[in-house]
This record gives sequence, C-alpha cells and structure tokens, in this order.
Amino acid sequence: MKKLGCISLASTVPALCLLASCSAPPVREKPVTQAVPPAWAEPRTVEPTVTLGARWWKIFNDPVLDALEERALAGSPTMAKAVARVEEARALASVAAADRSLAINFDPSANNARASKTDKLPPGFPIYTTRFRAAVDAGYEVDAWGRVKNNIAAARQDAAALEADEAAVRLTLTGDVARTYYQLRALEGQVEVLKRTYSLREDATKVEQARVDAGLMNELSVSRSRLEIATTRGTLESVERQAAELRHALAVLTGQPPAAAGTLAVVALTIPPSVPVGLPSEVLKRRPDVQAADLAVNAALSRLGVARAAFFPQIKLTGSLGLESAELVNLLDVSSRIWSLGPSVSLPLLDGGRNQANYRAADARLQQTVADYQARVLSVFREVEDALSDLQWLTRQSASVEAALDAAKQVSQLSRERYDKGLTNYLDTVDAERAVLDAELSRVQLSGFRFVATVALAKSLGGGWDRGEDGLAARD
Repeated sequence: MKKLGCISLASTVPALCLLASCSAPPVREKPVTQAVPPAWAEPRTVEPTVTLGARWWKIFNDPVLDALEERALAGSPTMAKAVARVEEARALASVAAADRSLAINFDPSANNARASKTDKLPPGFPIYTTRFRAAVDAGYEVDAWGRVKNNIAAARQDAAALEADEAAVRLTLTGDVARTYYQLRALEGQVEVLKRTYSLREDATKVEQARVDAGLMNELSVSRSRLEIATTRGTLESVERQAAELRHALAVLTGQPPAAAGTLAVVALTIPPSVPVGLPSEVLKRRPDVQAADLAVNAALSRLGVARAAFFPQIKLTGSLGLESAELVNLLDVSSRIWSLGPSVSLPLLDGGRNQANYRAADARLQQTVADYQARVLSVFREVEDALSDLQWLTRQSASVEAALDAAKQVSQLSRERYDKGLTNYLDTVDAERAVLDAELSRVQLSGFRFVATVALAKSLGGGWDRGEDGLAARD
C-alpha cells in the first residue's frame, strides 16, 4: 500500500503541475530603467583636488563643521529612527528566512470528550474518552516554485533598501548641517560688515554735527547721515534675526534645543574646495536614494514571483513522533508510541480569481517602483546639473563683485579726499561709501552661496556613500 501511495503521488503531482502551468502567468524579467547620459551638460572648469569620503564634509577642512556633523550624527532623532528602521527590516528578513528551515514543534495535549447518546455508537463504545498526547510535529515546505525563495529575497531587498534609506537620511542630515552652517557663517560675516559700517556712520555723524554747530554746514548733511545710520541699523537687525533663526535650526539639527545655540566665531569665507564630479553612471552608484529605489524594484519583482508561485501546487512534508494514551500512567509505555510521515499537496482550483488579482496587484506595484526609480534618476541628474550651473555662475559673479568692490573703494577714497578738501558735499561721500558697503555685503553673500552650492553638489553626488557587491558601505 505504501508503494502504491508513492506511485499515485508521483503520478498526481506532475499532472497538477501541468494543470497549474496552463493558468500561471509567464516569468517576468526586470524592466528596463532610465537611460544614463554619457556626460553632464554643465562640465567642471576646474580640476578637482580632493575626493569624497564617508565624512565628505571634511573636504572643507573646517573643525567647527566637523564637530557639528559628528554631534548631529550622534544626537539627531531622525538618524536614530532611520537606524531603528534598518534593525526592524533585518529582523523581518530573518523571519522570512525561517520559512526555509524545518519547523519542529512540541505539542503536548490532554483531551477529555463526551459522545452524544443519540449517536448510534458501537456496543461497548465509551461515552466518555480521555486522551493524553506528547508528540513532536515537524513540517517542511518543498519550495518547488520559488515562493519561499522570492519571499526571502524580497525581505532582504527591503532591508537593503532601508539601509540605503538610512544612508540617504545621513547624507541629507549632514548636508543640511553643512548648508545651514555656511549660511550662518555668511550672515555672521554680513553682521560684521554692517557693524563696522554702523560704527563708521556714527563717527561721521558726530563730525558732521560738529561742523553744523560751528556754522560750517547746514542741517541737511546731518539729517542725511542720521538716515544712513537708521537704514544700516535696520539692515543689521534684519540680518541678526535671520542669523538667530539659523542658529536655532543648527541646534535642532544637532539634536539640541534652540536655547543651546551659540554664536559662531567670525571667520571670513574664502574659496570653497573643488568637488570631483565623475560620470553620471558613477553618480547613480553613489546615490543612496537611487540604490534604494533600485532595490525597491528588485523587491517588487521578487514579490511578483511570490504571487506567481500561488498558481502552482503547494507541497509540504509533515511528520509526527511521540506518545499517546488513554491513561496518563501508560503514556510513557513503549506500546504508546505513535508516528506519522507523509507529503501533502494543495492546489487551488477555484479561488474566485484571487490569485489572478493578487498577481495583477503585484505587477502594478512593480510598475510603480519602476516609475519611482526613473523619476529619482531624473531628479538626481537635475540636482547635479543645477549645482554645477550654480557654481559656474556664482564663480563668475564673484569675480564681477570683486572688481566692483575694488572700483567702489577707489571711488570712496577719492570722494573722501575731495570732501576733506571741500571740493564736494557730504552726500557724494555717503553715496560712495554705500556702494562700498553694498559690494562688501554682496561679496560675503556670494561666498556663502558658493559654499552652499558646493555642499549641494557634494550631496547631489551622493557624498562618500557607496554600495559594494557584498552589501552597503561608506567609502572612507
């Protein structure tokens, strides 16, 4: 009988598989994703002198920025949440991997039952029965169609995608810290220029007032000087307000309350470092968000394989070994031994279209992830191009502002000399000094813009993050 059962099963399973293959959809390949351009539309005009590492912000050689970045990575709640999400995904991947192993359970039980007296029971059949059982049950799914394999692959790809998301959060956080830091430094520089200008305006007003008191000048020049003081003071207060808001933002980014924000030491911004751009294909490897989107496509493709496997028979091997007795005292007797072993096959013949609907839904989710990936790639290329364009035009604009500043200083010096000799009025001197102030403020602003644009370029290139063949890693 056992041999006949095996022969019957051996002939039945292929027939079921043939029946399932007629209704199952074909195996899907990974869809073609966005094409990569061969080069950037905005090439670099300066050869890079540095390389991006895991701590990419060190290219700025700024100890204050280094300390802020390390503090942000250690204290940011956003970073802590991203790390916890990765741990959760890894645990879920381990749960999925457990389906590949043999499941063994110890299931002791005690059962006391009463049969109905209205039933036609055999003579001598007891109405009350008691059964004690202590057995080990085992089960194993034969993954003939890849359901378990694809489910494990999808879970692992989800975990890898969240690792890439963690790297993206890290890149965004460190980029925001650097951007806010250099914006604040630029504003602190503007505050220094405005304070110096305010002090000069006050001194000039005192001189003008002394000349008016001596009857050498009229009140118009003093009133104009006071207007310049009030205007400079208003601009200074506006810049200080913006700087205070950035200090608060920087404190929060580093995991501290806004009250912990401090004033930065005023150090003039110079020329930002040059950043290696590389080719577009290299950028796609360095961007963690692109890698996360690509892994999401792989995970969706694996889940499509899980949905396809539902069309085929599910084959399980089950077994049981233990003891069973009607009397507890006899449970450990040799004669109480029980065992069972055998396969089971389950094939859905009529499911109301459930499997087809699940497959269509999985396929639609796959198309969504492909669209998300393509949109992400296009966004990445735009971010890099925008950063390259910003740096190119800001560099040119900085050169123009430097030339304008030199010219304004010459005009101001000549105007002051003519004023001291009585050859011109004070209003011309004020106009010349205002031009110097505007040029100095523009220079400080543009220096900040160039540093911020450099941060944006480093961030758009993926920082120093990379995904190796064996997993995710940050390049040192």
